Parts: sequence; structure tokens; C-alpha cells
Amino acid sequence: MKIDFARFVRLTFALAAASCDRPPPAVPSHVATAPSDTAASQEPEPAGPGDPSPAAAPRTEDSPADLSRCASLSPSCEGLIQECQSLAGTGDPGVEGHYPGYRPRIAEEIATCWSANLAPPQCRTPAMGKCVREAVLRGPVDPQTSAQCDELMAGCTRMGVKPVYSKADCQKALSSVTGRAREDAARAMGPSGEGCSLEYALPYYPFGNVW
Repeated sequence: MKIDFARFVRLTFALAAASCDRPPPAVPSHVATAPSDTAASQEPEPAGPGDPSPAAAPRTEDSPADLSRCASLSPSCEGLIQECQSLAGTGDPGVEGHYPGYRPRIAEEIATCWSANLAPPQCRTPAMGKCVREAVLRGPVDPQTSAQCDELMAGCTRMGVKPVYSKADCQKALSSVTGRAREDAARAMGPSGEGCSLEYALPYYPFGNVW
């Protein structure tokens, strides 16, 4: 059989051109590649409605004090580290022998100030009392102390003793402590042998003459 090579070549090129113009078959959706297990495992799991995040739980005014700054005080300042660590109270709350000290946020501010200002050889300088005093005066006021301060100041007047503090200072002082410490402060501020002053009302006597 005689082959017409010229015609065979034309037919070959024609078939090749037709196949190039035809679009490739589409991939059916049901056989599309599924995501790998590794990629799926990297997707964060949605938090449940009741799952609290660390940022969603800010510290409250009376959450435990962080007194870690006390550790930066020099051991050469005898007893100062231990005193700093007891600024928010001594003993465990609810246990016999517990004595509350300054409110947690105030205790933290005092500890930070002490760690920055007290060092050998002058471990107990006026800065010690100043740190306490300024922390107390910057602290929040408990509204319940308003009536208590009115009563204290009125009691001083009835005894013929003029209070040497303002109502605002009275509220700041009482608001800086809680529990038995507040009761002791009120007794020291009312009519007593020492008069009506803040001198002996609070730990470390921040409003006294010792500094």
C-alpha cells in the first residue's frame, strides 16, 4: 500500500493542534484534596463560653499581695526582709494568730518603694516612713470609713480634745488597713492617752514623729 507522506504529516499536525485547544478536564469537587491532619491540628480550638482566659481575670483590690520585691532588700538590713514580707499581714487568714496588715495593693507599693530606697548602711532612714505614708495617701478610700471618721472626730470633740487630722486623712488611714488592724487604728485615733492623732494609728507610724 502506497502511503502519501505529505498527507500523513498534515493530519498529524492537525490532530496535535486540536488536542492543545481542548481544556483539561475539571477535578470533581468530591475528590478534591482534603487538608492534612497536621494543618487541621494547627487550627486553634475555639474557647468555650465559660472558659476564662488569663487576661480576663484581672487582680482585684483585695487579691493576695505580690511581695516578691522584698527579696531584693539587703540581708545586711537586719530583719527588714521579714518585715517587708509581713506588710500585708502575718499568719494565714482565718487561722488563729493572723494579723492583717496593709491592703494588698498598698503593701505592694510600700515594698517596691522600700526596695528602691533602703540599703546599707542606712537601712531605716526617713524614706522608710515616707514610703508608707505616700502609699497610704494614694490608696483608695473605703466609703464605710466616712461615718466611722465622723464618730471618731466627734468623740474627740466631746472629750475636749481637738483632732490633729482631717477627715480625709482619717479615711485614708482607716482605708489602708482591714480587720483588727483597722480596729486598732481607730482606737489610736480616738480619744486616748495620746490624744486624737494619727501618730500611732498605722504600722511603722508613717504619720508619727519617729521619721
